[in-house]
Amino acid sequence: MVAGRLVAGLGVGFVSATIIMYMSEIAPKKVRGAIVSGYQFAITIGLLLASCVVYATQNRLDTGSYRIPIAVQFAWALILAIGLFLLPESPRYFVKKGDLVSATRALERLRDQPAGSEAVQAELTEIIANHEYEVRHLTHPSKKRANHFTLDVRDSSERIPFVVGQLLPWFP
Repeated sequence: MVAGRLVAGLGVGFVSATIIMYMSEIAPKKVRGAIVSGYQFAITIGLLLASCVVYATQNRLDTGSYRIPIAVQFAWALILAIGLFLLPESPRYFVKKGDLVSATRALERLRDQPAGSEAVQAELTEIIANHEYEVRHLTHPSKKRANHFTLDVRDSSERIPFVVGQLLPWFP
C-alpha cells in the first residue's frame, strides 16, 4: 500500500509540474495565466467527480464498489494517453535543441498562422532571446546547463530550504 502511494505520488507530482510547464510554454502570453488557472480548476472538478463516483458506489455489496471507481480512472487515463500523441512539441524545446525550422513550424501550428507570419517571427525572436539570456546568465560555470534545475546539497543555502520542503508534508 505504501509503495503504491509512493509511486502514485511521484507520478502525480511529476505530471503536475510538467503539465503546467508545457502549458506555459505553448500558450500565448495573453491567456497563459487563464489556462494555468483553468487547469487547476479542472483538477478540482476532477476531484469532485471522483468523490461523487466513490460516494455513489460505496453501498454496493458486490465488487463494483471498488471496480467502478477504478474503471472510471482508467477511462480518463486512456483518453489522456491518446491525447498525448496529438499534442505538438514546444517551440522552446526546438529552440533549445537548435532546430529553428521545427520551432517555426510548431509555432505556426500552435498559433494557427501561415508560414512566414510576422507574429510567428516576432514570437520566435523573443523565444530565442529568452533562451540566449538563460544560457548566458543562468548557466553554472562548471556545467553547461542552467543551474536552476540542480541542487548542491553541500551548499547550506540550498540544503536548508530543500530539507524543510521535504519534511513539511510529514509534520503538519
